[in-house]
Amino acid sequence: MLAALMLLLGTGLVFYGLWEARRSLAEIRRAEPELRAAGARLEELLADLDEATAAVDRRTGELEDLLARADACLAALRQATVGAEPGLPRKDPWPAPDSVEAPSRAEAAAPAADPGASAQAETAVPAGDPGAPAQAETEGVAGAPGSPRTLADRVGELADQGLGEEAIAARLGLTRGEVRLALGLRGLRRDPRAAREGDGR
Repeated sequence: MLAALMLLLGTGLVFYGLWEARRSLAEIRRAEPELRAAGARLEELLADLDEATAAVDRRTGELEDLLARADACLAALRQATVGAEPGLPRKDPWPAPDSVEAPSRAEAAAPAADPGASAQAETAVPAGDPGAPAQAETEGVAGAPGSPRTLADRVGELADQGLGEEAIAARLGLTRGEVRLALGLRGLRRDPRAAREGDGR
């Protein structure tokens, strides 16, 4: 009797195991399409990852080329601004603003004037009066009656109005050097004794 019960129990366990195995196989078969789709999607993701890795490698190579070019540019700039060997003086292509005065736009655009034009205008006098130049030098003052109105007078009048050298040069078509020369001649005409004292020194 006990042996029969044990046989029935073993047979029931075998059938139950077979039934569970069949049910598991059915579930696997139902999930098989989803697993295949997941595998295909995984393969696509791996392909995209390979393409992204290749693109990153290309960008890295381009970046390395740009860095190499930047290093070459910096080396060329350093060689242009500093002596190639230690101890050589610095070759600065851009001088300090206080050392060299850059020409203004008005001075660069002004036409080239005759260097002797201002001096000729200072000494120009009416024909037939040989003593007029000395009189103009010792007594001529801008605006004084009877004295010739020279370029120095015009420059002095504009300077008295508060215009700077650049503005005067732009208005009269002169350079800044000629404006300074005219102002200096005008000062000598106003004070001839200072000119004679300077000649004596």
